[in-house]
Amino acid sequence: MPKKSNAKNDKKVAKVATPAPTRSLRPPPPNRGPVWPENVAYLAEYEFDASVPMDQRRALVPAPLPIREHQRSRHGTRPATAQGKMPVSPLVTIRFIDDPNHPAYPYRGLFAAKKLTSGQHIVNYIGIVYSNQQFSSTSDYVLTLNSNVCVDAEFAGNEARFFNDYRGIPERQGLGPNAEFRDFVDEKGVQRMGVFVRKNHTIPKGAEITVSYGKGFWKERGLLSDMAVGEEGAEEGGG
Repeated sequence: MPKKSNAKNDKKVAKVATPAPTRSLRPPPPNRGPVWPENVAYLAEYEFDASVPMDQRRALVPAPLPIREHQRSRHGTRPATAQGKMPVSPLVTIRFIDDPNHPAYPYRGLFAAKKLTSGQHIVNYIGIVYSNQQFSSTSDYVLTLNSNVCVDAEFAGNEARFFNDYRGIPERQGLGPNAEFRDFVDEKGVQRMGVFVRKNHTIPKGAEITVSYGKGFWKERGLLSDMAVGEEGAEEGGG
């Protein structure tokens, strides 16, 4: 079954490639490389795969705004070669996970660079836009934008690709995620999938920002029983 999400309906998203949620006691590798992966191009805006017809592109990005065509040769390039320098949001910071009890250890997560308040918009989910018939079924970074297209941040995207699922994270035990996906139209008329602080939640500076990928994401990987499913009451009730 394709690993595709419909965040409008159930707030699930396939994003950062997390290892199986076993508790590793290994120390972090001595050299984990740069915070931004060298094999991922940074995008500040959508790029469209050739599979997406123009009418569907314009449904997402209205005229006269420019349409950016994705060049497959960009896969594996350094971030600055995609759309200029890497303007990571001032609200977040990308960090390696140092806690061996964290299911994403020793990989990356997204953390609050300052205090974030209830309902605050954090960042939009950016990547390569594909037709719903042409996306990669092996990618863990695919999110549905509408009935025609989805966005994939596996090889090119922004900092939103580093949000981890809350399940199994000690600090989120019994609390659920502190952020959620919401679709909206921005001030330029562009259809977005944004990440917002959940209603009645505050994210302190330095805390990890977590979302729910949805139970379907983990069921497809046979990992749901390992991911603290007893917390479901706190999981989906964003607002």
